[in-house]
Amino acid sequence: MRTTLSIFILQIYCYGVVDSMPKFIGKLENMTVSEGRDASFTCTVTNLGGHRVAWIKSDDKAILAIHDHVITNNERLHVTHNDKDTWTLQIKNVKQKDTGEYMCQVNSVPMVSQIAALEVVVPPEISDRHSTSDLSVAEGSSAKLHCAAKGHPSPEIIWRREGRDSSIYIRSSKHGKVKMKKRVKSGTLFLPSVTRSDMGNYMCIASNGVPPAVSKTIKLIINFQPQLEVTNQLIGAPLMTEISLSCTIEASPKPITFWTNHKGAMIVPNSKYQIVERDQNSYRSTSTLIIKKLEKSDFSEFECVSKNTIGQSEETIKLYEIQLETTKASIITTKKDLQFHSSDSNGDKYKFSSSSDIDSQLFTRNHRRIEDKFNNDSNISNEDYYESLDSNYHGKGLTRSRNDNKAYSFSSGLRMRLSNITTYFLLFLNFIWLNMHLFI
Repeated sequence: MRTTLSIFILQIYCYGVVDSMPKFIGKLENMTVSEGRDASFTCTVTNLGGHRVAWIKSDDKAILAIHDHVITNNERLHVTHNDKDTWTLQIKNVKQKDTGEYMCQVNSVPMVSQIAALEVVVPPEISDRHSTSDLSVAEGSSAKLHCAAKGHPSPEIIWRREGRDSSIYIRSSKHGKVKMKKRVKSGTLFLPSVTRSDMGNYMCIASNGVPPAVSKTIKLIINFQPQLEVTNQLIGAPLMTEISLSCTIEASPKPITFWTNHKGAMIVPNSKYQIVERDQNSYRSTSTLIIKKLEKSDFSEFECVSKNTIGQSEETIKLYEIQLETTKASIITTKKDLQFHSSDSNGDKYKFSSSSDIDSQLFTRNHRRIEDKFNNDSNISNEDYYESLDSNYHGKGLTRSRNDNKAYSFSSGLRMRLSNITTYFLLFLNFIWLNMHLFI
C-alpha cells in the first residue's frame, strides 16, 4: 500500500514538472546579411520560471550572453529583453568572421535550445598585389594574365577586351588554330603565340551576386622591331613644286623615326623640309617628309629610318624630275587670264575668275586636281599652293602661285607659238610690199 502511494505521488510530481518545462514559441530564423550591416536573432520562451536564457555560438561553443548580460568581450554584441518572454541578440556591423550558427538555450533539465545560421556575404574585391600588372612580352611568345579576387561567396571572374576589336584571340601554338571569344571565364587568361594585334587593354570582372561587381584593367604590350611600308618607292615631280614622301611604321616600343638624304645625312626640319608624324594606333604611325621648291639637287634618294630597343629598319624612296611639256618658240603671255581677288575686308579668303578664251583647263591645289573649269565663286585658301594648266588653239601654259594675304592677279601662262606669229607677220609684210610695188 505504501509502495503504491509513493509511485502515485512521484507520477503527480513528474507531470507537474513536465507541464512547467520552458517552451519555445516560433523558430529561430536563419539570416543572410551583407558585411557591414546589422543582424539580430529573436528567441521567445514561455514557462521560463526561474530558468535563464543564454546565447551561444555553436561553432566554437562560446557563451555570448546570459539572460540580459553580455559575457564575451565584443562591443558589437547587445542583448535585449522585453520584460516578458522575448530575448534578442543583436550583432552590429557584422563581419565575415561572424558567419556561423547561433543557439538560444534554456538551462532547464534537460536543456532546451534552438539554432539558426548567420551567413555574412562580402562583395568581391580584386587584390592588386596578387594580380598581374601591365605586361610586356615579345611578339610570338605567350602571355599570362592573372586576376585574384576575394569575397563571399567566392567571386566568378570573366575576362573581356576593351576597344573597337573586343574579341580575345586564343591561338594554338602547335596547330596554329585561332579561337575567337568575346569573353573568357577563368581567373587566368592564357594567350599563346601573341601577335601585335593582341596588344591592348584586357579587363577582368569579378562578381558573386553581392553588389557591386569590381573590375581591373591590365594593359598587354607586344614588343617587336620596326617594320616599314612605302606605297611608292619611285616618285616624280616637276621643278619648283612641293612633294610629300611618306612611310608607314609599325613598331613597339614606340620608335624614333627620321629621314636621311642620298649622302646619309639626317634631314633637319627647316624652311625647305618639313616632317609630319601621325599615330594611327598604339603601334602604327606614318612619317611624311615634305620638300618645298624642288631643285635639281633634290632629285635623288631619300631614306626613312625607324629604330627602337628591339631593332632598326629602313626604306628608300627615289625622287625623279618630271619634265613639263614646252613649246619650241618664244612665249607670249596674256595678262588677264586668271585673277585672284579678296572676298572680304580682311583679305582672309580669295576667289578666282578668268576672262581669257581658254579651251581646256586643269586647276590643282597642292598637286591635287580640284577644278575642271574655272568658276567665279570658287574659294581659294591663302595657305595652299596652286597651279593652273591652260590651253587654247595657240598652245599650253602653266602658272604656279602660293597665296599670301594680298589680292593680286597673275598670268595663267597661255603660250602662243612664235612660228605661227612669224608666219602671219611675213605674210603681212609681203602684202604691204606688193601693194607698194603696185603704187610705184
